[in-house]
Amino acid sequence: MTTLLVLGALMLETLQGDSLVLDNYAERNATVLFYLSSRCPATPEAMELVNKTYERYRHDDVLFIGLIGNTEEGAQEVKTFCQHAGVCFPVYRDPKRTVAQKLGATQTLQAYLIDKEGVVRFRGSFANKEMSKLFGKALSNYLREKELPESVDTPGGTPLDNPGNESPLVDPYGQPVFHASPVFEKIEGVPAHHCSTLAECPNGDLFCLWYGGSFESADDQQLLLARKPKDACAWDTPQSLPVSQFPTPPGNAVIFRLGQRMGIVWGRMEASRPLVRGGGWESCRLLIRWSDDNGQTWSEDTELDGLQGCLPRNIPLSFSDGRFAIPLSGHGGAMHGAFLLMTSDEGKTWTPSGVMSKGTQPTVIQREDGSLLALLRSKPAILEAVSTDGAANWTPPAATSLNCPESGIAMTKLKNGHILLVHNDSTLARSPLSLTRSTDDGKTWERPMALETNPGEYSYPCILQTADGRIHISYTWRRYSIMHVEITEDWLDKVTRPN
Repeated sequence: MTTLLVLGALMLETLQGDSLVLDNYAERNATVLFYLSSRCPATPEAMELVNKTYERYRHDDVLFIGLIGNTEEGAQEVKTFCQHAGVCFPVYRDPKRTVAQKLGATQTLQAYLIDKEGVVRFRGSFANKEMSKLFGKALSNYLREKELPESVDTPGGTPLDNPGNESPLVDPYGQPVFHASPVFEKIEGVPAHHCSTLAECPNGDLFCLWYGGSFESADDQQLLLARKPKDACAWDTPQSLPVSQFPTPPGNAVIFRLGQRMGIVWGRMEASRPLVRGGGWESCRLLIRWSDDNGQTWSEDTELDGLQGCLPRNIPLSFSDGRFAIPLSGHGGAMHGAFLLMTSDEGKTWTPSGVMSKGTQPTVIQREDGSLLALLRSKPAILEAVSTDGAANWTPPAATSLNCPESGIAMTKLKNGHILLVHNDSTLARSPLSLTRSTDDGKTWERPMALETNPGEYSYPCILQTADGRIHISYTWRRYSIMHVEITEDWLDKVTRPN
């Protein structure tokens, strides 16, 4: 039979150094006291068991109280450990171990079930799953007024009087960050905006480039460039880039960094005018310009020969062998289909890769094994193609499980190897706009997280990770503006913090 022990009032110390008397047992159905230590190697894993048991019974008006039975652990050390362990109940000190002596506790993770009269009804431990399960059974039987199992004096983690050395603490909850704001609110005389891309300058500034005009393919269409200085919260006022205008306005463009230079590749729309809204893309001529001063000034444009009817959409990528590639789509010219335009001499010469047979506007990453994964715009699903010979040949593009309403997509590979994809998770509309992740080189994809779900068009995204590890996304916002979102990867999966 379990020996009953009446505790009476217990003198504890708060982490702030104040005294506290624990004697209000009658105010709840049960109280659970257990010893823990941030320095005990077994405690972090045991805290998962404690937290699960507490969550299961807290609605039955059961209070858990953690106790620190030593003087070596500082208040901030204990507080940080509890926050990192997801502790959602009070933790107090028993520095002289007077409570431990009354309970007979000698090690961490030993636990005690106390009734409304302050009587110890069960002694156990959270040292492992079996002991945690037994303690939960005792607690359940007590609440249901059933017979309790026999107490078990099982050693816990480490001796209370010998906590050991301070250990590094890892926060499993991370720090989700989500900032969203338009790059601009309104540009006078330029009502419609679309097709943005992002790039980080050598000096750390962030660039956003897109086209805007009265409508898509309008005679007054122009390239617009905004700068977000490093460490600044807001974007500078967008500037119109000088390009040859009527009757050849600019269309799709992509801005990028190659070495210490910034580059812009853009399509000049050379179809005969007037044009229907959204027409003329098949007659573009591809041009490139450079900047050696972080985009303060730009060179004259030069034509990329043999690429009439080709357009960029997604940001370039660097191969592990040093090559640099810009994804392009050919619309009826000599290069018909999706392919990569590659350089191995920092942009002095360019060579097209093999062509993918289906899909447009490719976004490409290099896998850990050196192969290339291309995702392509299509409908009703994103297409996938793979190259194992450096883009010379591609597998026939095949449908994935990822929805696409015939709208632009964007993909990037993070420093940790994870892949992020932004796309419209729909087969019919350009809303919602969602972000989804793959942690296995694009073989499988997690459940999408929505960036936008309201009615309207949220489309043509761009995504990249900057040197500081932050993830930046830009996209068309209802054609009124370009939206910029800055997140940490924690935003994708750290959706709930213990409270």
